[in-house]
Amino acid sequence: MSNEIILLSGGTGVGTSTFSLELAKVLGINAIISTDYIREAVRGLISPNVFPALGKSTYVAGQTKNYGAKEEDVQKAEIIRGYKTQCTFLAPSIEGIIRRAIRENVSIIIEGVHLVPGRFQESGLFDISQGRIVEYFLYVSDPEIHKSRFTPRQEEAPDRVIDKYLTNFKEIRWIHDYMLERAQRFSDTINSFDNICSKKQVLDQILRAHYS
Repeated sequence: MSNEIILLSGGTGVGTSTFSLELAKVLGINAIISTDYIREAVRGLISPNVFPALGKSTYVAGQTKNYGAKEEDVQKAEIIRGYKTQCTFLAPSIEGIIRRAIRENVSIIIEGVHLVPGRFQESGLFDISQGRIVEYFLYVSDPEIHKSRFTPRQEEAPDRVIDKYLTNFKEIRWIHDYMLERAQRFSDTINSFDNICSKKQVLDQILRAHYS
């Protein structure tokens, strides 16, 4: 496949940023775009009064008043709703980038939590890409291993305070599991990889899927 458009999705802390860099090196792709950066750009254009949830981390965007006092199933529904709303708001920007990459026939990697598995297949973009769009999903099946990933995350970026991730780890896992369910629904077109082994092993699996 030439001039591919790779969508690499996964929940907070599973390693999409790391693997997108590794993939780019191996495949010779120069452009990597994180959905977190897209969100930051959109934040600069939209007043917080218009869409307050956009200014919050994805895993707390749906929390409403007295969130902590609510039943867990209600909390979960709020978190998933907030996540989906934030993704819907960012979808036109992500889609615009994909359409431009298709039009200009360039390779690109887009990575991040806002790539809801299967969403852009449903949008019809895959139909006009002539097979250039490839979608991968990273997950971590073991919650404790997932939680342990946030320590090196803070070491690499000190501004990312580990406490906020651990405090909201339940919410992070709810979104993670929602994304996994979506990826499994599209299992015939999305290659999913359990990131519980070494970085090299997962990268090798992705590359084998990419070249198969």
